[in-house]
Amino acid sequence: MLNTSLASSVYQERVFTKPYPNTGHFRFPVVFNTIQSLFNAVAASIYLVLHARKSTAFKLEKPALASVAPLMFISWASNFGSQFGTASLRYVDYSALVVSKSCMLLPVVSLNVIFLRKRYPISRYALFLAVTLGLLLVTLESPFALAAIGSPSGSHRDHLFGLSLLLVNLFLEGSTYIVLEHVVSSPAIYGGLRGPQRMLAQNIVATLFTALYLVGVQFLPEAILPAMAHESRGELLMALRFVVQQPAVLYDIVGYAVLGAASQLLLFVAFPSFSSLVQMNIRVVRKTLSMLMSILWFQKTPTEWQWLGLVLVFGGSMVEGWLQRVEHLQQQEQEMEFREKKVL
Repeated sequence: MLNTSLASSVYQERVFTKPYPNTGHFRFPVVFNTIQSLFNAVAASIYLVLHARKSTAFKLEKPALASVAPLMFISWASNFGSQFGTASLRYVDYSALVVSKSCMLLPVVSLNVIFLRKRYPISRYALFLAVTLGLLLVTLESPFALAAIGSPSGSHRDHLFGLSLLLVNLFLEGSTYIVLEHVVSSPAIYGGLRGPQRMLAQNIVATLFTALYLVGVQFLPEAILPAMAHESRGELLMALRFVVQQPAVLYDIVGYAVLGAASQLLLFVAFPSFSSLVQMNIRVVRKTLSMLMSILWFQKTPTEWQWLGLVLVFGGSMVEGWLQRVEHLQQQEQEMEFREKKVL
């Protein structure tokens, strides 16, 4: 999973950051997401078919009708969130986008506190601030950048605007984690979808949603479309024209789609059997290696402040994983004590 994820990250960065002669950069996130979700759905289908042939005890769970609405929201939030992430690349480096993916603690804690009225120990809020500061340092490159936003060059202002786009992307994707956790923890309401079956359902909905969106914005009057949808108007035709003029980009897109589908399939198959600590460590290691590969492969030179930001982000994520592990062990001990008392 780590190998396929790292390889796919190289293809993804190449697609979005490589300038092509006479055509510029490939910046068509909805088309890109549609291709990716289609490949993901195909990979999950192949796995389920092969697994069903090998195992006679294998049984497909039927999704409940109630699961359609949350799956639609997950598809909407993840796809439109990625549009903000792609737009941020005009103002910040791709490395900042990679690092932001490791900051899911920000939206999860914020949304749980604001909407679900949850409360966390002080250590969680300290980690929240550390990860936030780390993301600021990686994106703005210096703690003094905020004081120079009004500079004539406007570069710091661009970085701040790019950071704002990253945060919107982060909160939209973070909301999908909360909704998905609710769906998985409520099988009586949403059905018992697990692993590759959930991957297949999510990506079928995502593919249909983005495909209908790409076609729909072509024919709907511009006056009734939201402002964010105006950039997607004509995106499908422009992307096809771009591929015709620069067929080399198709190699990178398909490479990313294949490796991304393999990585996601391995994630959905293997993660349920891992402890929370292992899951968190895998995420942190994957993002850290992606960041380092981006630096080495594309010959970048982070500043000292950016290195400090990386330490804060990934260090905070590892501490969060350790705290989750401790809480999980404490919960298991309490359950065992409760059972022993019940037996006595």
